[in-house]
Amino acid sequence: MGMSIVEIVPGRVGYVSSSRRGFEVVRLRNLGPGQVRIAYWSLIHMNAKGRHVHTMRFPPEFEGDETWILRSRDDVRVFTGIGRESHPLHIRGRQRSYCFFWGLRSPIWRTGTDFIALRDAIGNVIEDKQVESVIRKGNRPGP
Repeated sequence: MGMSIVEIVPGRVGYVSSSRRGFEVVRLRNLGPGQVRIAYWSLIHMNAKGRHVHTMRFPPEFEGDETWILRSRDDVRVFTGIGRESHPLHIRGRQRSYCFFWGLRSPIWRTGTDFIALRDAIGNVIEDKQVESVIRKGNRPGP
């Protein structure tokens, strides 16, 4: 196992403040023992019929580093709204968390029957899940 979609937190969308609390976000994590380079990977939002609705592509480099990689247990947070990518934040010592922004102006994780997929740089599906299965408990999407 490597990269995984671990959680979706529905919330508000707009310019994401530095606290990042209350904003809609998808959290990915490297659950494998090795390193993963996610340059050119994609996070895809699909409706209940499997039709692509939104696609977010990870950049080829991050902060000038063309070899940026995620170590085991590192997080990537993809906010639906607008903001600025950040240097990795160190959490609990060794674990790092990167932040990216989709740049959308409306919440998209409101329908539990929708799907989310993570694809690698050549388009292989790494993981796909129904949104309902990864919504944070207590934050169920509306009708």
